[in-house]
Amino acid sequence: MDNFFDLIESSPAIEDQYKILKRALKKLEFSNKEQYEQLLNRIESWGQSGYRHLQIQSYLDLYEKYPSSALAFYLGQAYLMVGQFDKANQWIEKVDSNQLPLEARLVVADVHLNVGHLNQTKKELEAIIKDFPRDYRAYVKMSHFYRLQGINEKAIQYLETLMEYFISEPASLRRQWRTQLLELYLTSERIDAVKIKDLFNQDPDNLAIETADECYLLAHFYAQINDFQHSNDYCEQGLALEADHFELRLLQLDNLTWLNDREGFALRLDQLLKRLPPFDATIMDCLVLANRIKVYTAKLIDLLEAFYPLLENTEDQFLVLSAYVSFYLDRKDYHQANLFMEKFDLASIDEALLAYLKGKILFDQGEKAAAKDYLELAWNQQVAAEDLEDLIQQLTTSK
Repeated sequence: MDNFFDLIESSPAIEDQYKILKRALKKLEFSNKEQYEQLLNRIESWGQSGYRHLQIQSYLDLYEKYPSSALAFYLGQAYLMVGQFDKANQWIEKVDSNQLPLEARLVVADVHLNVGHLNQTKKELEAIIKDFPRDYRAYVKMSHFYRLQGINEKAIQYLETLMEYFISEPASLRRQWRTQLLELYLTSERIDAVKIKDLFNQDPDNLAIETADECYLLAHFYAQINDFQHSNDYCEQGLALEADHFELRLLQLDNLTWLNDREGFALRLDQLLKRLPPFDATIMDCLVLANRIKVYTAKLIDLLEAFYPLLENTEDQFLVLSAYVSFYLDRKDYHQANLFMEKFDLASIDEALLAYLKGKILFDQGEKAAAKDYLELAWNQQVAAEDLEDLIQQLTTSK
């Protein structure tokens, strides 16, 4: 037996080591448990080195000569690692999980979950919790189990248990649980503000906010309860941690529209726009927010001009045209405003929409008589423009 391990050690290539095992296996006998464990450790190292196929084949070869529940488990675990869940389950079914250590029983639960055996997954995890109530891992998996099924109330219960009773676990773990719990709290039909605030008052020294994702969730929470200033504070904190967190930047822009901070909106808008890759659809999300606060920047208009040919529906095209016209009207640049007729492909734009834009430009220039026909056409065709009714009223009162 010692000669066998000497041969293995003298062969640096893992493929050659496997060939030695294959040739020796028929005559191989283990004089003690330590030698068998030594071989299993060697085979495990092959898988860890990227030769998972040789690890699996070695287990199969060994199982043929030495069938055992333990080898069946190793095969199930190896197949799980390469994503062959059905094969993993075939081998796990040969295993008596009650004879396995905790770590192995958790793997059994993972296999059941990946092949969709939900009842078996639940029973295995419940049994683990019963046998090892002070180990956090089965609680984590149980929360994940319920979350995958959309049973968030149950998932919350297990995460709350983790936060309440496993206070001595590393802060990094508890921070993960807290983040997952907050995500679930925010999906509830009725958001419990007190519960969320209490969650972040637990162990404040050990669980300081360290990631942009945490800041995003908190900013999202405060935005949902209309505390936009507090939400914006967390946006700033998160962006200091991760400047390219686009969800945070969009949420911040949303906050600034409700705070009516036009200067801050323009500044943060350009900060986001310069980070976008070319032709990114996020530009349209920015446009919706810009329309709400009626703030447009040169950078936004340039990107919208480039993005316009990619738009497939008239509604989005009209939004871009309106923003272009509004931007130049704000600057009293009527020549550039009128260039929308030349710069953009208007083939699919309804005549009434074009009439609204033409009338708006003429009205802003003070040519109300000329604007009247265009605006009334748009009004009669029920063009959905926020300022159209006001324009019509001004035309009426100015007669």
